[in-house]
Amino acid sequence: MKINGSSDPARLDVGSGKVSAKPASATSTEPAGTAASVRLSEGLTSLSAQDSAAEFDAGRVEQIKQSIRDGSFEVDSGVVADKLIANVNDLFGNVH
Repeated sequence: MKINGSSDPARLDVGSGKVSAKPASATSTEPAGTAASVRLSEGLTSLSAQDSAAEFDAGRVEQIKQSIRDGSFEVDSGVVADKLIANVNDLFGNVH
């Protein structure tokens, strides 16, 4: 923060005592009185829906953690590669 009053991007808000990353005049690029809106793409909306529908198996996670701890966890690189390719195909279509 500069003491001489120059336009420093980090400034102290005297009312709250917090440091602002932008000067007060640069907090919005919208004209006064207009509200900003955000629209999510269909792809992002679809991903959000999949995340909420995914099941979580805490018991399976604990089994994997235990096998990593005791050194018995093995990664099948073929299965990992197949699933990675399948995920890329799902996201971008069939790529050869």
